[in-house]
Amino acid sequence: MMKFIQSALSRLKRRNKPRLLLARYEQPGRPNTTHYALIVASKSEIEARMTGKEAGQMPGTKFEIKRCPSTTTGAFRELWQVEVVEVPDFELDTGIHSCAVIGKVQ
Repeated sequence: MMKFIQSALSRLKRRNKPRLLLARYEQPGRPNTTHYALIVASKSEIEARMTGKEAGQMPGTKFEIKRCPSTTTGAFRELWQVEVVEVPDFELDTGIHSCAVIGKVQ
């Protein structure tokens, strides 16, 4: 009986992994241009929004890669910087055009 319970609990843990989403954002001040970000968010909150159920806040982590021009050596170079932002509620993140779930996070 104990093995059955442990097996059920381990399956439950696997099913409730956070989800990885790809979000498409509108760039402020630049019409008809978009950029993308990866978002890690709770499975239960994502499912609640997808099924139209009442949902609370949707906290998560947003990963964006930004291009930063640099002229520190006298020559123009483009540097890429990863920005990680903890977002308390993605409902308040106004620039999102669309969002798609692309996988589970281990």
